[in-house]
Amino acid sequence: MRAVTAVPVVLAALGGVGWFMFASPALDGIRGYYWEPEFSVTDAVWNAVLHSPEDNAPAWSIAVLTVAGAVWALRRARTSWLVPAHLMVCTLYVVGATTWSSVWTGVWYNDSPRIAALVPVTAAPLAALGLVALCSLARSLACLVRDRLTRAAPAVAGLPRPRAAVLVAIGVVAVVITSGGLYQRSHVDSLAAIYQTPEEVLVGPEQARFLREAGELLPSDAVVAQNPWAGTAMLWPLTDRQVLFPHLTGVWSPDQQIIAERLRDASNDPAVCAAVAETGTGYVITAPPTFWQPDPLALQWPGLDDLADADGFELLARDGDNALWRITACDAGRVVGS
Repeated sequence: MRAVTAVPVVLAALGGVGWFMFASPALDGIRGYYWEPEFSVTDAVWNAVLHSPEDNAPAWSIAVLTVAGAVWALRRARTSWLVPAHLMVCTLYVVGATTWSSVWTGVWYNDSPRIAALVPVTAAPLAALGLVALCSLARSLACLVRDRLTRAAPAVAGLPRPRAAVLVAIGVVAVVITSGGLYQRSHVDSLAAIYQTPEEVLVGPEQARFLREAGELLPSDAVVAQNPWAGTAMLWPLTDRQVLFPHLTGVWSPDQQIIAERLRDASNDPAVCAAVAETGTGYVITAPPTFWQPDPLALQWPGLDDLADADGFELLARDGDNALWRITACDAGRVVGS
């Protein structure tokens, strides 16, 4: 009776989790991230097998232990589930690294390195089982050789039997040697890259200066529309002036969507001025998207483009590609469409 009750509960829970991950509007922004395929299918499979997701040094010793552990795990019901779990994680990595699949990998931003971080979750226990299996095999072979030598030379019988701890120690030393000190060179290179100045930055020094100057021109209660992919969202932390789109992606309100898509039409579209009034937006900062380009998500603000050619916007400040505008199309007393 309990099983009959538990099955629909489990199925309902799985369905709820699946809907939230793959169809929930709350994750639309995450699933919409675009990353170009990094590898061919063959290369991605090899990267998963050799535990080198970003073309790092192949972890041959860990790969051998993982395969040995998978064979060992399949022999026992308690551990057999690790094998399909590991294959599923590796498959997700291959899909994320070779295609743009917002269905299966969307909850990881379609970003294969994020999925690759899951691989050790299943690979580590398999590698541990593999180490146990190989040590057990080595011990059995050592005993077999000893028994045969004993029959050929009785004096060998006095030698001590190999202990598991000794075999484990030998295995650990072998792993360290064959991996070049547990891939120390690869780790050094990976860590060094973190401390290098990146080619792409969200906000450069010149733009940061412009944002600070723009903040001085804005009233303290101003709300500023902007494209966050252009770094302009940093106006808020730099000047304490509120921006309408504080994140690269989000579940935007209908009013925010209208402003993002049609703000430049404010002079002849009453719906735009209604959205402007509802959100309290009075200003716009424009700049070209520069972060993680090209990315289709950065193109979701066409209403902020080419304001110099649109009616109803007063230029307050400009520095190169950065510009600050006041929205005049929705001023009191002005008739929209006139």
